[in-house]
Amino acid sequence: MKKMMKRIAAIALMACMVLTMVPYASAASENTLTVKVTDRVLNKIVTMKNDTGLGDTAKLIESIFDIIGAETMGDGLSNAYKTAHRNHIAQGKSSSDPVCTPEKCGLYSIWTVELDDWFDDAKAAYLGGTWSSWISSDVDDGLFSGSSNGDLKEYLEDSTTPISKLTLKKEYTMTSANSRYVFSVTRTKPTGGGGGSVSNTTTETVKNEDGSVTTIITDKKTGTVTEITTGTNGVTATTVTDKNGNSSATEVVVPAGATEPVTLPLPIKDKDELNIDVPDGETKVVIPVKEDSTGNVVVIVHSDGTEEVVKGTTMTDGGVVVTLDKDATVKVVDKSKEFVDMDGHWANNAVDYVAARGLFAGTGDGTTFSPEVPMTRGMLAQVIYNLEGAEKHTYVHGFTDIPAGQWYTAAVNWAAREDVVAGYGDGSYKPNKILSREEFAQILYNYAKALGYDVNVSADLSTFADGDEVSWWATAAMQWAVGTGLMSGKGGNILGATHTATRAEGAQLFMNFMEKIIKH
Repeated sequence: MKKMMKRIAAIALMACMVLTMVPYASAASENTLTVKVTDRVLNKIVTMKNDTGLGDTAKLIESIFDIIGAETMGDGLSNAYKTAHRNHIAQGKSSSDPVCTPEKCGLYSIWTVELDDWFDDAKAAYLGGTWSSWISSDVDDGLFSGSSNGDLKEYLEDSTTPISKLTLKKEYTMTSANSRYVFSVTRTKPTGGGGGSVSNTTTETVKNEDGSVTTIITDKKTGTVTEITTGTNGVTATTVTDKNGNSSATEVVVPAGATEPVTLPLPIKDKDELNIDVPDGETKVVIPVKEDSTGNVVVIVHSDGTEEVVKGTTMTDGGVVVTLDKDATVKVVDKSKEFVDMDGHWANNAVDYVAARGLFAGTGDGTTFSPEVPMTRGMLAQVIYNLEGAEKHTYVHGFTDIPAGQWYTAAVNWAAREDVVAGYGDGSYKPNKILSREEFAQILYNYAKALGYDVNVSADLSTFADGDEVSWWATAAMQWAVGTGLMSGKGGNILGATHTATRAEGAQLFMNFMEKIIKH
């Protein structure tokens, strides 16, 4: 049903695209298009008129949403609007019995979510040169079969047909198979048009260094510049800039089936925010950045303006990697912190990394990191709890030395519940006990298993001068830590399994864990 509704909602849009996007280079200003959608069940008619010159699809789409009561969104709908609509539908008893049916909610329920998705798909197909095959596979399926559909369907299928081929004032129609929807397109001359032939738009195409192609469309009448960049992987990024140089948030669309991680095309505009639309399910996205920094993180901007750091942000050359499970408005921010005791320290980058993500906090008044202070069992549980973004809970493990209300209480109880940490035979946890490097490795090993990662990687510890000093219970964890590159020697071919793990070492181990285990 959802697929059929997408097809229904898209036909008026596709007519607009064939009759507005295709003739960018040769459009004549006397061509004004009117697209009408009639809903015979609701007895409603939506009329959209393009009277600003061909190729101005964004304004045409805006008029659609104006007429049906939504926000003016340019060439796409805001994530907040999509979420609100989906939540409304989810209130129904089941997917087959939603609260918001077309009969109850009208055209809004069909267009607000579906049209935006179809616009992005259609735009990608057109810019990618696959328009004809897309039309054939997504329109010619019997949904709009019938003798009344001959003329308009022919124009849809032949994307090279110029606007001037349409007979003036003739209404070209298509009727849905269920006879509910009638779509029509009419070509007229604007008042006082005089049959001129000067286009209001200019189009420039630029190939970028990463293989992506940017189409720059300039509206000479309004001064608006639309830049559409399409990557070799089908991802599109669209930015609209007005005559005063004010840019809209860049709209990024990730197509279904894209090979992960999905790298966004260059150039991503130098802007604060990106509105990223992703397919259903988790999608790993690479966002290009101008300057690499271990403090670069992805921040989600919620509809109410609040911001949330994505603690699982990882790095790649020239970009940051983030996993999104739904559409989101995001920005990349360098949240590196200036600790007075880290200048020139070997772990400075790692400390920037973990502090920017909110995994480690400063010490004292927050201006110091105390890199040589030992890690404790309570600290490590708290860091993992921070990374996990674990939910508030009332679980109590029953450790004899974990009273309520301590800074580590929730973290230790949660980690014990998830089998990340364990206590001692006397029922204690010992939150203030200093960690050795092998204990640190064992807890990370447990955490990796809890996340479902393969922990069968193994290294030969006998290559280290003190490899035989590893405790029997930590052997598998240390072999895994060395084999995956999380842990290396300390100089002089010493592994130092029983040595104290400092906060600096903890920061480095966590950065290694995120980049070598979580990222992949």
